[in-house]
Amino acid sequence: MVEQTPDMSAPIQAASALTASLTEAVHKNRLLIEQMAQFTRNEALRFFQRRMEQDTAAMSKLQDAHGIGAIIGVQQEWLRGLFQDYAGQNMRIAGLVHDLTQDAFDRCGEVAGMGLDSVRQAANGMAGEMQAAADMPAEMADNPQQYAETQH
Repeated sequence: MVEQTPDMSAPIQAASALTASLTEAVHKNRLLIEQMAQFTRNEALRFFQRRMEQDTAAMSKLQDAHGIGAIIGVQQEWLRGLFQDYAGQNMRIAGLVHDLTQDAFDRCGEVAGMGLDSVRQAANGMAGEMQAAADMPAEMADNPQQYAETQH
């Protein structure tokens, strides 16, 4: 009687596919982090430059202000611009983080789906091979002549 062992290449291929998927996910996450760092750096520079210009303009207006009413008016204008800038900056960053997070989530779903599909296919293939191996003794008993012919 010849024993047939199940093909072990299916689990190895599934593990290889899963490893490739995880490697791709790590690479994409690294790219995402680089994009976020670059955006944050650029946005911070742009924001600070804009604030510096507005602060300089406010200081210039303060020097030209005469009386307490004019000083309070410049201060209120400066505070209003400050709050608007910070609120706008927070909204821009929140929108970007949302978009990048959604993009990363979609990519991870695709990568995970690819890995799960290959694992699922390998598992189904192994199950079929295991079932065929389990059915082999019954086939041998039912038709020994046909089994002998297929083995040669």
